[in-house]
Amino acid sequence: MKYIAPVKENIELLVFGPGYGESVLMHVDKSWLIVDSCIEPDSKKPAAINYLERAGIPLASVKYIIITHWHDDHIRGISETVERCKNAKIIISQAIYSDEFVKIMDCYSKAYKSPLKNGPDEITAVFRQIIKNKREYDFVSADKAILLSTDFSIYALSPSSEEYFRSMQTFGKLSTQLVKEIKRIPSPKTNEASVALLIKTKKHYVLLGADLEYSENNNKVGWEAASKCQCISQAQKAFIYKIAHHGSVNGDYDVIWKELLEENPYAIVTPFIKGRHELPGVLDLQRISSKTKNAYLTAPIINKKAKTGSKMVDKIMDSTVIQRRPVNPSFGCVKICYDPDSRHESLVIEKTLSASLIK
Repeated sequence: MKYIAPVKENIELLVFGPGYGESVLMHVDKSWLIVDSCIEPDSKKPAAINYLERAGIPLASVKYIIITHWHDDHIRGISETVERCKNAKIIISQAIYSDEFVKIMDCYSKAYKSPLKNGPDEITAVFRQIIKNKREYDFVSADKAILLSTDFSIYALSPSSEEYFRSMQTFGKLSTQLVKEIKRIPSPKTNEASVALLIKTKKHYVLLGADLEYSENNNKVGWEAASKCQCISQAQKAFIYKIAHHGSVNGDYDVIWKELLEENPYAIVTPFIKGRHELPGVLDLQRISSKTKNAYLTAPIINKKAKTGSKMVDKIMDSTVIQRRPVNPSFGCVKICYDPDSRHESLVIEKTLSASLIK
């Protein structure tokens, strides 16, 4: 994959997915937007920052940083991204903001230090930068326009009012507990705080699913609620889709494929590999390939035990460590480029060696 600056008028969409982590970088209207963050293992930098610097693109051209939710696999490196992209407006899910949330995150990040920054560490650092440096920011919810212009618009499809209310209930309950008793901050079980995005590039649309899921029991949350947004009803079908929630069945919803997307859209899924959890699974890949012939996986699904190279050390670790695995064994990326005035003739897909077409 080439690290070069795009033609000014061209659209570029890059989806990074190393196996644990996800980030999206997009060039539109001569500027860049970053959605979420993960770490590029060789440089130890946020993936989007690493790409821009290698391509010789000034970080001042990043105009928006969107934080869809605060799960570790979507947020590592986001505080560094915010710090280095000083001209960017910071967009955060309305469902993760309240006085109680800020208090819990701040206390938790002080009480439980980790060599790797986790969700609470990262989001707390972002809030501190907003206050200290008087950064421009906004909180978004369903049907809110983040940006409106003739050639480039960004809409939030979630969280819904119900998701916001339920999130506030969760953090309200947590705030009544002693911080020292909170060993882990529970995340919403169905990723209800996650921000799905609809992006208009002239005549074409891109759908970024974040980690939003489908709820069979409540039509006021998840994809069923998002699909009823007014901005959806006024938009054309999207031809690029960053598949929600790492291709899991919980993130799938027939309406997405039938009503929100063109036939055979370009779909990109990032894997999630942690412990015994692997997404997408074999059945997930079969389901995705049945929806479109243009589906890509950013990295292979590798969940083998990490080896040190020493039989003695491996034997000791086997007796003392419950689980061990390689960290980011295959960092991958899929890039889609096109001229918005001649999409079909100009569209080009590039990918790293670790990325592949789902068959």
